[in-house]
Amino acid sequence: MPRRGTDIKLGGSDESQAEAARQVGGLAVIGTTRHEARRIDHQLRGGAGRQGDPGSSQFFLSQEDQLFAQAGASGSDDLDHLRRTIEGEHPTMRLQVLKYTGVVEAHRRQFAGWRDEISHAEAADRVAALTVMDELWAEYLELLSRLRSVWHGDPGQARIHCLSTFLRSSGAW
Repeated sequence: MPRRGTDIKLGGSDESQAEAARQVGGLAVIGTTRHEARRIDHQLRGGAGRQGDPGSSQFFLSQEDQLFAQAGASGSDDLDHLRRTIEGEHPTMRLQVLKYTGVVEAHRRQFAGWRDEISHAEAADRVAALTVMDELWAEYLELLSRLRSVWHGDPGQARIHCLSTFLRSSGAW
């Protein structure tokens, strides 16, 4: 349920429909999976009773859910422990992503500067040099694409290791 920045108004602009919705219990939020961060689940729950309106929320969880599969969790205690562990990793991962973004932006600016110098040069082989630079940039973007696919397919510490390796190889660390 994407709802960032959106307040749900029961009944829309029709006050009689809003009153009817309040009488039957308001907005019901039904979750079909749990997010790895408890904060997100709490935000979804909070959407059920905004602005003094009544509401309820209920989450259903299958043992085939990604969180259970990720940790081999067998019960709610295991799930809560896993979520606390993951939430503890998030600040470190956000810092790594920030560094990664800064390195990529620095590379983009440096490359654009070199390309600009070549494009304004009087050299006869300017087109060939620009072609080579474009090919190198395409290879770099492909490397970043592979890095992103590892990032999105691999949880936790492997993500941090992957970004750390990239940052070290780029001279950012």
